[in-house]
Amino acid sequence: MMKQRIYSVFILTIVLFTNTIAQDSPIFPKGELAPNVNHTGNVWLYELVKADAILDVHASVATFDPGARLNWHKHPGGQILLITEGTGYYQEKNQPKKIVSKGDVVKCLPNVAHWHGASPDEGVTYLAINANNDKGKTVWLQKLTDEEYSSEKTILSDRSKIEQEIINLSKQKWQWMADKNADTLSELFHEKSMFVHMGGSWGKEREIDVIRSGGIWYKHAKVYSATVNIIGNTAILLNDIDLVAVVGGNEVINPFMVTEVYINENGKWKMGSLTFSKLMRPVKLSKKPGLEKIWESDSLTLQGPESVLYDPVSNSLYVSSMKAGTIVRMDTAGKVINKDWVTGLVSNKGSALFNGFFYTAETTSVAVIDIKKPSVVKRIPVEGAQMLNDLAINSKGIIYVTDTRAGKVYRIEDDKPMVYLENMPGANGLLTVDTDLYVLTSTSIQKVNADKEITKIADGFESGLDGIVMVAPNEFVISNYKGILYYLNADGTNQVLQNTRNNKIMSNDIAYNSKTKILYVPSFGTNRVIAYKLK
Repeated sequence: MMKQRIYSVFILTIVLFTNTIAQDSPIFPKGELAPNVNHTGNVWLYELVKADAILDVHASVATFDPGARLNWHKHPGGQILLITEGTGYYQEKNQPKKIVSKGDVVKCLPNVAHWHGASPDEGVTYLAINANNDKGKTVWLQKLTDEEYSSEKTILSDRSKIEQEIINLSKQKWQWMADKNADTLSELFHEKSMFVHMGGSWGKEREIDVIRSGGIWYKHAKVYSATVNIIGNTAILLNDIDLVAVVGGNEVINPFMVTEVYINENGKWKMGSLTFSKLMRPVKLSKKPGLEKIWESDSLTLQGPESVLYDPVSNSLYVSSMKAGTIVRMDTAGKVINKDWVTGLVSNKGSALFNGFFYTAETTSVAVIDIKKPSVVKRIPVEGAQMLNDLAINSKGIIYVTDTRAGKVYRIEDDKPMVYLENMPGANGLLTVDTDLYVLTSTSIQKVNADKEITKIADGFESGLDGIVMVAPNEFVISNYKGILYYLNADGTNQVLQNTRNNKIMSNDIAYNSKTKILYVPSFGTNRVIAYKLK
């Protein structure tokens, strides 16, 4: 009984502390980036309390990047999660997935298999409290599949549907403001609505004019938390945000607590007021890398473009048109130079250039092409290969080629292939940098030095990694064929640059021009190459 009382007081103290903390700063430090063993994506852990003989309670803070999630597991003694920031998911075995947000409390019952993590577009932070630790440690079960994580069978937890409706409406509103969609916003704003800015206050008509003219461009709002209170037919929402705005041609970033008031009239929510209150906290939002689309090729020339290679000597692109068994040459503006530069290839994929020759991986061999002719002058058969994929060549002319189905990397020297690496599940993208070889498995990036020592650079990506390019020292852009482009930082953390999966635009084996900072992305399903400026 005494342990239960102490435990209850411990929980109550944490809850009260959580609710009274200022909204403009995190409650606890972020902690250490956790080794990627039982989760996908980036997760940080900060231990608060260790269980001991007096208090059999363990407490820690977990912070998840968007899309990060734990594998299936269970707690013999149970666990309580207090959601302190963001939006995430919680799901028990054979039950619908629940959406959880700041202020929610989740009880993980003893020995009930479950998983939890962040939503795809927003991270989540929670305080995890483990009781009854004498009953055993966390039991890790099978890996959470992409299909399970992406399941549309979700239900709201403690938040009411009305609160969630207001939060979703607010998110839409920020996007409409970023898009300068004045007509849609005019429908949302109440005729008597008021807008309070640092520089003054005004009504609906002037706010619409400001948005339409670009006098203030609400370029991007990064929302860290959203709290809703419903009073009769009125909803009051508090948004803790960093706002990137362009005012008078100058881009500025400021932290705000934004108060939004909505009124329900005839079953439809109208915005009654929008107030920006500047916070004293520092800006959280950093200027992260981004992509700006430059051009895309036509969709008629290419047939299943699996790989693109940039040649700095000719300042042109070589595209593996895999379904046609051809190499298509294009200029750096996406115009076709030669539709049938080389024909007669078999499921050609990754390619590389070396000493006047073009090398490309076919299903079970490497085709060697004389650039001057151009034609296939020989093939290097790789005995036992199941599906050769990407190809890279180092400064000494040694060829490396992945076998995705076999999970191997072959090394070819003097036209003699040998197995170089094994146990590389889904081995795909390759990159040589000096004496190092970078290898993409389905979910990780590994570095192999000249002594064949392997270092895991990063892990926990969604399965399907495809291409890799270096864009700065120890910084990379990595593609996932499902339509995802990642930016990998030197410290091993990563962010999603772009996700075009919902538009069915794939991202296959990429290329990069370091001088112009242009990224070339082949999209197998749409038969295009798309060029982006890396910013």
